[in-house]
Amino acid sequence: MRTCASPCGAGGDECEVSGSREALGSLGPVVEYTWDADNEAENVHRRGIDFNEAKSVHLDYRRIEIPDELHSDDEPRTMTIGVSYRNRCLVVVTSYRDPESPRIISAWRAPKRERNEYERRRR
Repeated sequence: MRTCASPCGAGGDECEVSGSREALGSLGPVVEYTWDADNEAENVHRRGIDFNEAKSVHLDYRRIEIPDELHSDDEPRTMTIGVSYRNRCLVVVTSYRDPESPRIISAWRAPKRERNEYERRRR
């Protein structure tokens, strides 16, 4: 399992995006997202999206969060639609079994319907 606290995934090293070591520190509490490294590799292979990019969707203040009740039997899950640091509109599925350390399950490019809903709410 991989853990990273910074928005770019540097995990304590210098931030890839801003060059700063405190990229998220001044914004409030740091959320540590976790994920399975094999699951991330599969996601990158199938969809071209790594989970460092996926977690940046949670920083989008215009994001849309939808409870994923269909897949939430064992743990609460959400589907989040938002724009990543690479400026791509993504859907990210996150599990909240441990609210202090949400787990990214999957991510993909938002289909047209979700992109349109996101854009409609931005106006």
